[in-house]
Amino acid sequence: MGTLRTILAFAVVFGHFYGFVFTGGMLAVQIFYLISGYLMSVILLSKNNYNEIKNFYLNRALRLYPIYWTVALIALISYLLLTVFDKNNFFDLYQEVGITGSLILIFSNIFLIGQDWIMFLGIKDNLIQFTGDFNDSDIEIWKGLLVPPAWTLGLEISFYLIAPFIIKNKIRWISLLVLSLILKIYMIYIGIGLKDPFSYRFFPAELSFFLLGVFSHQIIKPWYESFKLLRNTKLVNLVNFIVVFFSVIFFILPYDRLLTSFLLISCVVISLPFLAIFQRSNKFDDTIGSLSYPVYICHWYIIWLIKYISEILNISNQYLIGFMILLSTLLFAIFLEKFINLKVNEIRKKVRGSTK
Repeated sequence: MGTLRTILAFAVVFGHFYGFVFTGGMLAVQIFYLISGYLMSVILLSKNNYNEIKNFYLNRALRLYPIYWTVALIALISYLLLTVFDKNNFFDLYQEVGITGSLILIFSNIFLIGQDWIMFLGIKDNLIQFTGDFNDSDIEIWKGLLVPPAWTLGLEISFYLIAPFIIKNKIRWISLLVLSLILKIYMIYIGIGLKDPFSYRFFPAELSFFLLGVFSHQIIKPWYESFKLLRNTKLVNLVNFIVVFFSVIFFILPYDRLLTSFLLISCVVISLPFLAIFQRSNKFDDTIGSLSYPVYICHWYIIWLIKYISEILNISNQYLIGFMILLSTLLFAIFLEKFINLKVNEIRKKVRGSTK
């Protein structure tokens, strides 16, 4: 599933500087939730991992925070330098949102927790309040985030917090899956389920995607194993190709977007066991997949930086700017993987196998 994850990451990149490419940003994020649920189920049900729950949480923190903090710190330094040597409105927002808003932003920028809920906050008549449209606000609070796409990590952290207490108990996670799906369907029925931010940022509804990943691992995978389907290398390769190809051409399919989204999500759910096998047996897929998280986290800063440099150099060719964004994002992601993530992974291996 490594190639798929990186394609999804670049779908988000394109969505933030160009437009709808591959799966588009929203669907990419929801498929990430599926993959996360599958992987967390694999991890927590493995007898060789995590003798204590605290080790699970520590390992998840080591996965998320070092790369995030690196990018957030670089963004912070850049904004500070611009404040000294040039014009920059980033810190002006902190004065505009008041003490409460500033504390919320500072806390979430450091700890990631709550960044998803910031997407449900707005300011009206100088008061912070919940809103169904974060753009319908006197001040767009989310613009105070150092790494705006990291709101998904806030939501992922919510998944991780409850995962050890539900994934090992089928009655619990199946019950939550049913309730979350009912909520998702009901929100679509009343007209808010397909509108941002409720479309893919609302934790109680998006939990359904995470738990569908768990369903794929605990229900679908054993069924495949009973027929020895996962041992068929040709079938594994074929399924991986179909899912990746479907994701790549998704944006050009001449069909109803809601229907094709449902089909792709269903396709991923039933294919995750094959994708996991393919990644374990294919070094290239595993290597390219390791870049998906760095690409996702660093791309917003790169887009901002390239556009800022383009304005200074008076570069107006959008194709050139797009190429610079994609190349710079890839190079920065490789840097983060090599000098941050690979070193942290050595610590994570020790944590994963540690005993009390």
